[in-house]
Amino acid sequence: MAILETSKKYRLKWLDFLKGALLATVTPVLFLIQESLAAGELKIDWKHLGMVALGTFLAYLTKNLLTPSQVILTGEDINKAVPIIEQAKVDAATANKTELNENK
Repeated sequence: MAILETSKKYRLKWLDFLKGALLATVTPVLFLIQESLAAGELKIDWKHLGMVALGTFLAYLTKNLLTPSQVILTGEDINKAVPIIEQAKVDAATANKTELNENK
């Protein structure tokens, strides 16, 4: 069964932190490999690698924090989810009209 989820803007989930930590671990390793190949020797500057990791982690979280709201469709059979998507569009349009009427 397909499940329709909405990710909201300006919100982070625990999975974002885990993915950010993974990215912050992999990026310095790739950076170290690139620097070593360019210099011709393996020299590890832990402070520099830590700054790369921290910058990568914060950049990933900022990107996810500023990503607009999205409708995420998950589940086994996505083809059966078309009616769910259409209903979500109708619900969103109705909610927007209601919100506009309340603001008047």
